[in-house]
Amino acid sequence: SGIDGVSAARLVRARERQSGRRTPIVGLTPDAVRAHDREIHEAGIDATLIYPFDADRLSWTLARLCGARGFESGAA
Repeated sequence: SGIDGVSAARLVRARERQSGRRTPIVGLTPDAVRAHDREIHEAGIDATLIYPFDADRLSWTLARLCGARGFESGAA
């Protein structure tokens, strides 16, 4: 049991509507087809990594979503 990534993203986005802050969300999936699923996009997931993925791909994705400067300083 638990919550899946799409449901978690929807909860985060709902809370953001109250706070006004935006949190980058990266989804992880083993399924290349699922990575492009409309449901993922509609839930507010900003990027999807298909695993296995390497550290360079993760770093590039986080830098793109957070801004290179914010990512390097540890801000998210």
